[in-house]
Amino acid sequence: MAKFKSGKVSEKEKREPKINKPQLKAKKIDSIPPKQQSAKEKKQDPPVKQSLPELSSTVNYASSEKVKPSQNWLLFKSQLPKSSVKPHFTKRPKLEAKPGATGPKIKVSNNITEIVAIDCEMVGGGDSGRDNILARVSVVNKYNEVLYDTFVKPREQVTDYRTQYSGVRESDLQNGVEFLEAQKKVASLIDNKTLVGHDVKNDLKVLFLGHPRNKIRDTVKYKPFKQLKSGKPSLKFLAEKILGVKIQTGEHNSVEDAKAAMSLYMMHQKAWERLRKEKKEPRDKPANKGRLRRNWERANKSK
Repeated sequence: MAKFKSGKVSEKEKREPKINKPQLKAKKIDSIPPKQQSAKEKKQDPPVKQSLPELSSTVNYASSEKVKPSQNWLLFKSQLPKSSVKPHFTKRPKLEAKPGATGPKIKVSNNITEIVAIDCEMVGGGDSGRDNILARVSVVNKYNEVLYDTFVKPREQVTDYRTQYSGVRESDLQNGVEFLEAQKKVASLIDNKTLVGHDVKNDLKVLFLGHPRNKIRDTVKYKPFKQLKSGKPSLKFLAEKILGVKIQTGEHNSVEDAKAAMSLYMMHQKAWERLRKEKKEPRDKPANKGRLRRNWERANKSK
């Protein structure tokens, strides 16, 4: 016969709460230690996505408007200690334009060497424009660094600016320096120096200056250069033939011409000086004994 439970609850049942079967199964699964769980049952929880502040779609990052720094950054920046160490780079000061300076800015050096080169640009004066008037003068050292370069105000009326060759215009001479100032400066630069140039006598003549002959190195008079071409070789020809550089393709530039003359001399300096030394040495000429004897006889007859 089947036994029916009475409505009374035993003391054991009172102490232990009644658990449904699904809850019991869940409790058993939870109570399993992680080591006993299989790899399939292990599932990593997806990372929690942190909610980021929504950016307004109206911000235009391509705009040129500057964004103001935040107050926190300004406060932090003000509390930083000021460093006494200067940065390794500094902005170069702007050079003020001096009167008489050339169109393109040319860096002037103070490194005066024992060898300097000179070149002048001239304009025409007189009725026919054949008279040479100083318009620009440039001096460079043996490293082709510019020592002096300026336009010069003419002391006579200019009738031909020769712009296609000289590269000088009327506006250039209006801002030039006085002739005596340029003359004094050039004289101080070439004093007791070896002077290099192309047909230097014309440059010295227009400056009303002189220079010791043994201190002049003229690329027109150097014998190996003269052998390259009949007559006087032009500076343009020598620069293209020896240096492989094309100059004077349009308007002339006195700085460019002075550098070309200096480069020609420095390239052949040793041979040039050796040739000059050989000319200075006295030649051993055989004594003319007959002439000496006749002179001695004439002197004795007169007595």
